[in-house]
Amino acid sequence: MSFRTTKALALLATLAFAAPALAQIPFTENFDAENGGFRQLNYTTFANWTVTAGSVDLIGNGSFDYYPGNGLYVDLAGSTGFGGTITSAPFAFVPGQIYTLGFTLGGRIDGGTNTVNVVLGSLVTDSLILPSTQGLTNYSYNFSVLAPTNAALSFRNVQDGNAGALLTNVSIIPAPAAAAMLALAGIAATRRRR
Repeated sequence: MSFRTTKALALLATLAFAAPALAQIPFTENFDAENGGFRQLNYTTFANWTVTAGSVDLIGNGSFDYYPGNGLYVDLAGSTGFGGTITSAPFAFVPGQIYTLGFTLGGRIDGGTNTVNVVLGSLVTDSLILPSTQGLTNYSYNFSVLAPTNAALSFRNVQDGNAGALLTNVSIIPAPAAAAMLALAGIAATRRRR
C-alpha cells in the first residue's frame, strides 16, 4: 500500500468516524426483533414506535405472511377495522447535514387502493397511493435542515378496514456518512486491484 493510499484511508476514516454527526446512523428499523420475532394482531408495544391512532398488526414470518422471506412487517390497518398511525420519538437533525429517509411499503392484500401519509415534521410530507397489486416497494427522500431540528416520523393508513399498507425497513441515514463509507470501500478495492 502506497503512502498516498494510506494517507487517504486515514483521512476518510477520520471523517467517517471522528465526527459523530457524519458517522452516526440515527435510525434503522425492520421490525424483526419486535414481539420476539412473532406476529401479533393489534400490536402496541413497539420498541421504537407508539400507535397514536387506530390500530396496527405485526405480521409476517410465516403467519399472515403476504411477502414471504421479508421478516416481520406492520399492517398499518389493524384488526379492529380502523386505519392506524405509528409515530416515532423525535429525532435530532444537525444543520447542514443531508439525510435520507427510506422505507418499504406494499399494497393492502384484500383488494382496493390504500393511502399512506408519511410525515417527518416539516422535513418530509407525502401521501402515497398504493394499489393492492403493488408489491413491496422501496421509497427514498433526501432532505437537510438549516437549523437544529427535532422531528418525529409517522406513517398513517388513511383508509379504515382490517387490512392496510404493509411497512418495513424504515431508516434515516446521514448521506455524507454513507458517501464516506463508499469512498473507503472504493479506495480499498483500488488497492486490491493493484
